[in-house]
Amino acid sequence: MEYSRGDKIKVSYGTAIELGLIKGIMKDPPTTGYFFVMMNKCEGKCKFCLQSKEPSNMISRVIWPEFNIEDILKRPLSKFKRICIQCSKENNIISKVINFISNISNIPISISTSPLREEEMILLKKMNIDIITIPIDCASKEIFNYMKGENWDYYWDSLEKALKIFGKEKIGTHIIVGLGERECDIINILEKCKNMGIIPSLFTFTPIPKTELYNLKRPSISSYRRLQIARELIFMNEDYEFSYDNNGRIIEIKANKNILEDIIEKGEAFMTKGCPNCNRPYFNESPLGPIYNYPRKPRKEEIDIIRRELFAEGLKISYK
Repeated sequence: MEYSRGDKIKVSYGTAIELGLIKGIMKDPPTTGYFFVMMNKCEGKCKFCLQSKEPSNMISRVIWPEFNIEDILKRPLSKFKRICIQCSKENNIISKVINFISNISNIPISISTSPLREEEMILLKKMNIDIITIPIDCASKEIFNYMKGENWDYYWDSLEKALKIFGKEKIGTHIIVGLGERECDIINILEKCKNMGIIPSLFTFTPIPKTELYNLKRPSISSYRRLQIARELIFMNEDYEFSYDNNGRIIEIKANKNILEDIIEKGEAFMTKGCPNCNRPYFNESPLGPIYNYPRKPRKEEIDIIRRELFAEGLKISYK
């Protein structure tokens, strides 16, 4: 399919540097190429996102400059291990997605989108998109209704429909930590995703200027580390048990000693999770730290920092 001349899409800052579209310095390069497709204006109402207010070159804390599709396709996309297409919430956005991806071959493609019609998902699968992510973002129905202003059940129904089309472990969702949920709420969503065959990615809330939540504090790094450990245990199919205080905070983790130590020392639990080869460098934190999601395997000195962060708020570890 021929792309429309002059048609444009946004490209994440790191992706644009890797492709030579702009000049810049990166601490850690992206292993996936990230692109944002928008037609007019996002119709979403997410209180944590600037796109719900105005068309913007910012998604989370990352700048996304805009380029002509024809200029992007001239660049070496094959240097990426995967292509990720992120979509504005707009009717018929898939037509613009197809306009772009129909000119890409031999690279796995993921798409992150609000719920789609079944026929749209079937079409995307035929276009060789192998993974679809439908972000829930929130860990409870009440927070979802407030933060996104949409139908919680409709989103879960869409995830179930996507499972039937793409298959288990080919469906993803996002969970943002720090929107007012309890840690036990996150655990419930992680376990639900595991049972359904959905791969969840954890991100931390990032306050963005001009959004309604700009003055909301980020979650503590210790809380995030507890949830990363919990996610790893859940998806490793290991025997585990979590104990909570009256506020739903994890105060104790029970698991096999060797497994827990291995999780901490390897460090992979603290890296960006999601589609294969997705590392999203510094999507929700400054390279200066604290680093919530590492874009590569943490180094020895970083593992020492992670260990201190994990136990900073009195977490107890018991061994089975």
